[in-house]
Amino acid sequence: MSNWQELSADVLSGSEYTNAERGWRNTETNAEVVVYGVEGTGMEDITDKEWAVQHPADENDEHTHFFDDLDAAVDYAERYVGENPSPVAEF
Repeated sequence: MSNWQELSADVLSGSEYTNAERGWRNTETNAEVVVYGVEGTGMEDITDKEWAVQHPADENDEHTHFFDDLDAAVDYAERYVGENPSPVAEF
């Protein structure tokens, strides 16, 4: 996680981070991984899960994964950050 910095609560409270709970930004590529609550984002139309993790594309070309609880979402996000030291920023 040496190339990643956790985003502060002040950053996550910005309008571009709707319902964000945790987030990380890569210090080399500016790629971000964000854990957020699905409710009120429009994503609830495609999932019945309560939490999501948005990140640069993974090996399956996916950008978002959904979870039933916050702990599972944070665990996935931390794993992604640990396994991807320099992902390309796509957003």
